[in-house]
Amino acid sequence: MENPPAILQAILHWTQGQPFLTQKLCQLVIQAIEQTGAGFLPIPPGMEPYWVDELVKTHVLENWEAQDEPIHLRTIRDRLFWNQNRLGRLLEIFHRCLCYI
Repeated sequence: MENPPAILQAILHWTQGQPFLTQKLCQLVIQAIEQTGAGFLPIPPGMEPYWVDELVKTHVLENWEAQDEPIHLRTIRDRLFWNQNRLGRLLEIFHRCLCYI
């Protein structure tokens, strides 16, 4: 990996600094490095954000329930859907929070 700060910046863009997700993405980067067997990632300069986007897409977003290890996103989903009567209200609150970010 030629530019670790660019990788970290791209990770933080995705996670907005949320500790668990930031650690999870950093661990995925480490696993990707280990899988190359070369000890580094051959990412062209300036392509780090696109590489992290693809990492998130393939290891977090696609088939997320099967890849949710340790269990984190499923816990959030279960807590949201635990009480169907308050689900709409919770999603409205989340939407308002997102509008202020």
